Amino acid sequence: MLLCLKCAAPNPLYFSQSIELLHDFVQYSGFDLLEKAILYMESICLQCESLNSQACEHVSLLINNVIKIISVIKKVKSEQLHQSMCTRKRHRRCEFSHFMHHHRDLSGLPVSIFKSRVLKDSFEENIYEEVRYPERSCCIAVCAHQCLRLLHQASLTPTCLQIISGIQSVGICCCMDPASVILPLLYAFKMPRLTNVQHHTLSLLALLMLDQLGGGESSNTVKQASCNICAMDGEHLAELQDTIQGKSDPALSSGLCSMTYRFQGVLPSNGSEDMMWKWDSLEAYQELVFSNDLHLSLPIASHICFIIQKGNAVIQWKLYTLIFNAVLQRGVEMVHHSQQMGVSTSYSHTSSCQTGLSEELLKVYLKVLPELLKFSVIREVFLNSNGLNQITELNYLDSLRYFCLKAFESLICFGEQQMDCLTPNLENGSSDSNPLPLEFHVQFSKPQQWLHDVQTKNYTDLKEICPKRKKMISSKNKHYQPFSLFGFFKCEQRCRV
Repeated sequence: MLLCLKCAAPNPLYFSQSIELLHDFVQYSGFDLLEKAILYMESICLQCESLNSQACEHVSLLINNVIKIISVIKKVKSEQLHQSMCTRKRHRRCEFSHFMHHHRDLSGLPVSIFKSRVLKDSFEENIYEEVRYPERSCCIAVCAHQCLRLLHQASLTPTCLQIISGIQSVGICCCMDPASVILPLLYAFKMPRLTNVQHHTLSLLALLMLDQLGGGESSNTVKQASCNICAMDGEHLAELQDTIQGKSDPALSSGLCSMTYRFQGVLPSNGSEDMMWKWDSLEAYQELVFSNDLHLSLPIASHICFIIQKGNAVIQWKLYTLIFNAVLQRGVEMVHHSQQMGVSTSYSHTSSCQTGLSEELLKVYLKVLPELLKFSVIREVFLNSNGLNQITELNYLDSLRYFCLKAFESLICFGEQQMDCLTPNLENGSSDSNPLPLEFHVQFSKPQQWLHDVQTKNYTDLKEICPKRKKMISSKNKHYQPFSLFGFFKCEQRCRV
């Protein structure tokens, strides 16, 4: 199969016929046979020492051939697409690597169209744990899915390492369901025998999510390959804004994939794929976030903080809703337990065990929160999901107060910027205060009332619930607490003027 694809690469007609041959191989359960052969060879490696080396070589050869098939198809697909768009006669100096990971019909139909409310997974297993791939589905996605699926079943460490390194070298297709990528790599991350490559596994997962599945913000280079399957447009942003503000029905925004597809994939056109359900698989992080094993939860926390800062609006909304909001709420529960015990300096061991969240882990998320509040989507979700009250409660603990006040400071700075933008418009009689229609902005119709509410909720109430403490406040807290209070009063005075 690999030799057919390589030999037919220079001729588009012959290459399309080789792709048809690969589709037939998939439909006639060729990958099921391949998977059984790899697992059988692994069992020989474990049971028969005399055939150990030969069986390991065969396993490595089979996996390597699947990786090479992905590489060949991607290269030919990108070359053909570039030649159809480029006006040059020769393309030796042309750069077309930005087309590599985007879907084209040359490799088959995009996998995401087979996912619906009834069929929650594009590639479902039957009762015999065999995958029945839909007819003419993208062969790049099928090969990548089969390799990642082996991470669940392979028993040898070299096999898992070869799969991880192979996927990193050739990548995947943007039409794949994120669940088929996230779940196997998180499973590999939890494997005790792959502890030494945990960081490498999370780096690969971040790369695939942000750069190849359309989860990151589009750079100028990526915009050259505008894709109607993985790229976000104004329609997606408007739908997300309605969802955050509660104007849309969640059931409608998370169920069916629109079938009005233009299947070519890489097109300078608006996409119709529903981005809202695409990233539901991010919920898989919750199990690791609240794990009692800090060797798992701390690397995942850093990984999530990186993803949410580099991700697009949907990624940010999903991760804050599923992860950050849940973490802050667990922290509030822990603060309540500490209040009952009369402890304000740090968490007790009992509180950490009851809520499944350690102080060290909570600090990781609180440290990045001020930076996240600079993003308009996260600000709006934060304010709509009781974020101010959560930060106020967390402010009770001395060890967390610095980070909480930094979050308040970010909100104050944002409030000042909003008033600076609103004041010239009010003077000019203009009501349009949003120069960027595609970006979400938290619209404060009554900034004076908002600042008054923030001041009363977060400091007047805080004064009542927090007992008087001995003068054992660090120099940092001495600096930021008066600064934040002064900022609130300063903003309120500006509103009154």
